[in-house]
Amino acid sequence: MTQLTKERIAVALGIVIITLSNIQGHFHPPFSIQWTPIFLVVIIAGINYPLYKSNFNLTVIYNYALLLFNDIFIRVYAGGTHDDEGRDWIALFFDGAFLLSTIAMIIYGIANAQKQETGSRSMIRKHNLIIIIISALVTLLIYRFFISGI
Repeated sequence: MTQLTKERIAVALGIVIITLSNIQGHFHPPFSIQWTPIFLVVIIAGINYPLYKSNFNLTVIYNYALLLFNDIFIRVYAGGTHDDEGRDWIALFFDGAFLLSTIAMIIYGIANAQKQETGSRSMIRKHNLIIIIISALVTLLIYRFFISGI
């Protein structure tokens, strides 16, 4: 199996897992909200592992896009009451998934630098951490100013 095939499978599998989780959450309301941190960490830390090797920067952006996609999907499609308390629960589980996913990406950013041959390891680690920090801040800004009001 080629590297490109593994990457396509990882991207498709992540989107399919999130979609199926939220379809399940539509019929059994607390399911998709409660399992958000677990599913997203499994996708970001496990399934997307081949993506980190090929293009770390795009993988980080894709992972944060998955977090936002899942949250939008929960707010728009998943069942349950979306009053103030419901939105707070959704935000709490999003924050947990965001924190765990960011920690996983930082670990991969540091570990991935050891496997690359170009440039010094410390420069690659700094570059990876800067990409993660910028992507995390942009994700939080999008979440807090555009998605939280849905």
